[in-house]
Order: sequence, then structure tokens, then C-alpha cells
Amino acid sequence: KADIPVIGWVENMATFTCPDCGTVHRIFGDGELALDIPKLASLPLSMDMREAREGYGPLAQALLGRLT
Repeated sequence: KADIPVIGWVENMATFTCPDCGTVHRIFGDGELALDIPKLASLPLSMDMREAREGYGPLAQALLGRLT
């Protein structure tokens, strides 16, 4: 045991946004846990992350275009 306090959790692949119609889908359910631990963030399932993982470039570079 590491005896490290848990401050919260992050929901990965929380939503998927259809590239054709823009509808947001919660494909894995509502993302709630029956615990007294706060959710810190919800990360979407995104094509940018998939493409970055497949060698098209670092994730930061793939996401940079969205910020400019």
C-alpha cells in the first residue's frame, strides 16, 4: 500500500462527438461512480488523440490547431 490520499478521478473517453452531425454521445454511460470521490475532469474520445497515438504527431501538436 502506498498510503496516498485520492483527491479525485478523471473520466476518460467520456463522450464522442459525431463528426457528421455534431451530436454528443455518452457511449459508456453517465460516467458516475458510487463513491465519495469527486470527478476532476471528463476527457472526450477524440480523433485528434487517436491520430496522435498512431504516429501522426504529438498530441499537443494535434490539438494546437484548435487553440489558434
